[in-house]
Amino acid sequence: MSREHSHTGVLFYARTDERHITVESGSQKLKPDIKVETPQDPLEIFLARDIANSPIIVAEEDAPLDKVAQLMAKGHVGCIVVINKEEKPLGMMTEGDLIARVFAKDISPNKMTARDVMTSPLITIKSEMPIYEVARVMNQHRIGRLGVIYKGTLVGIISKKDIVELLPKMTTILQETQPWTRQ
Repeated sequence: MSREHSHTGVLFYARTDERHITVESGSQKLKPDIKVETPQDPLEIFLARDIANSPIIVAEEDAPLDKVAQLMAKGHVGCIVVINKEEKPLGMMTEGDLIARVFAKDISPNKMTARDVMTSPLITIKSEMPIYEVARVMNQHRIGRLGVIYKGTLVGIISKKDIVELLPKMTTILQETQPWTRQ
C-alpha cells in the first residue's frame, strides 16, 4: 500500500507491508510520525467456522439412551444434537448430561430418551463469530459446547477443547503481529 501525505507543506510517501512502514520524502527517508493500523485484529483471524466440528451427529428426541450412547461411541464424540421429527435442533446431550442425569441417579438408561437427558435450548453462535467471543459465550452460559449456525442452519459444534487446541496458533500470531510482544 502506498499513500501520499502532505505534512507541513512537505510531500512524502508512506509504504506499508504487514509489519513495517517506510516514509520517504524525495530520496530522503524520514522517521515516521504515523500510526499504522493492522488491517485485521489478530484476535479476529480465527472464527467459529474455522474450528467447528462437522458433520454433526444427531438423534431424534424419542431415541432411547442406549442407542444414543452407541451413536456417541461409534462417532467418537462427546455430544449429540437432539432433533425433533422436523429435524429442528432442540438441545444437546453430552457425556456429562448422561453422568449427572442418569448414572449418578442410578436410573436405567433404557427407560429414558434423549429428550429426558438433553440440555435445552441448544445455545448457538454465528459461524462468523471470533473465537475469543465464542469463549466468552461459553463462559457466560457455563457450558462446554456450542452449536454453530450458518445462514440459519446448524453446521457444526465447537467445544472448549477445540478452543484450547487453537491457543498455540493464536499465541504465535499475537507474538508476530503485536509490537509489544516482539523481542
